[in-house]
Amino acid sequence: MEENEPYDFFETIFRLDACDDMHEFLEFVQGRRHSTADMLSAMTQLLGRGRIRSAYILGMLLEKRGQRSIVMSIALSVGGLIFGNAIEEGNGLASLEAQVQALSHERQMEVYDQMVAPLVSHLWASSAAKQDAERVWTILRHFQDVVTEGFDWTPQVCKVCGGKADYWFHGHLRGRYRAAYYWCAQCDYLSTEAPYWWEESAAMGEVDPPPAQMRQQWSKRRAFVGLLLQNLWDVHGENLDCSADGGRFARTMREAGFRYRYQGAQTLARAADREVKRSRRSSKTLERYELVTAFDVWQQCAEPGKMLDYLLARSDGVLFNMPLLPDPMPKPGEWAFYDLSGGRNISFFAPRSMRRLAERRQLQWLSNGEELHLLTRREISGEVFEGMARWIR
Repeated sequence: MEENEPYDFFETIFRLDACDDMHEFLEFVQGRRHSTADMLSAMTQLLGRGRIRSAYILGMLLEKRGQRSIVMSIALSVGGLIFGNAIEEGNGLASLEAQVQALSHERQMEVYDQMVAPLVSHLWASSAAKQDAERVWTILRHFQDVVTEGFDWTPQVCKVCGGKADYWFHGHLRGRYRAAYYWCAQCDYLSTEAPYWWEESAAMGEVDPPPAQMRQQWSKRRAFVGLLLQNLWDVHGENLDCSADGGRFARTMREAGFRYRYQGAQTLARAADREVKRSRRSSKTLERYELVTAFDVWQQCAEPGKMLDYLLARSDGVLFNMPLLPDPMPKPGEWAFYDLSGGRNISFFAPRSMRRLAERRQLQWLSNGEELHLLTRREISGEVFEGMARWIR
């Protein structure tokens, strides 16, 4: 770019960053005396997008100018950690604590959610960070006041595959709770911390869709389940429903001539927990069903593996609905299914986590490619399942 050529600073910065052309990026940022305010604004946006290298370069240039800001400190400490520059990492950390304490609580929360939390995935992907997780937590702990008391960012055990689930971000649930979310790199399962707020969320109940939409939804589900029972299960057998609708779907199935019982999902979860403990002492046989349906509940299950094992002891197939986790993973506020206002949804599955859940139990995972899923021991063609789903749709 010629020295006197007109340019848009932000358009140029983000274009060169997206191209990963660091040679031209360096030439551009070093070749002109850009506005400090513009550079800080660009750093903020780059950090929010997880573009650490470019933000780190801008931070080092501003440091040479004698500038100091919380954005710079974050960029230097994170960039120094990832790119192995202990001096710059130390420079960033040296001023970070005082800068965080100088902010209001609301501003601390904003900085954490917009810049710090989005960097976590890049920190865990860095070999330097993996080798010394304590250095990552040193950065994060400066923001202790904006997360739950006593929270320490250490990994949890994945409820799907048993692997290590790393801290990923905090979501602001029901306008009053700061809940931590953990992601497992081995199976892509995302879940919240233990949902201490869940009883309050459950007590609020689901918001029912308009009657016409509800009738259409039940009609489609009833038609699809009826098609499965008539073609792949014993149409005269008894089935179990644990959907989050107070038994209304089970009632529509009975009205259609099918044998259906209902058991609330939370009652079922408590029964599953009791059964795990009881199974260690006895071999009591559970009542068997043809098919289990669980609409709008799988995302509300804190122990999906335990629940699935309990249901599979009673049936050869579990049918449920749930949108799969998008790739790349959305941030809080970018995906309505996180249900931040309600706080009911606490488990989120990607295709890989669904496959892992099935493989560990020698099951088939069948899906319509959107949000309808069947986990079963039976040998059923995926094309047949998808064809039935398309026919109903």
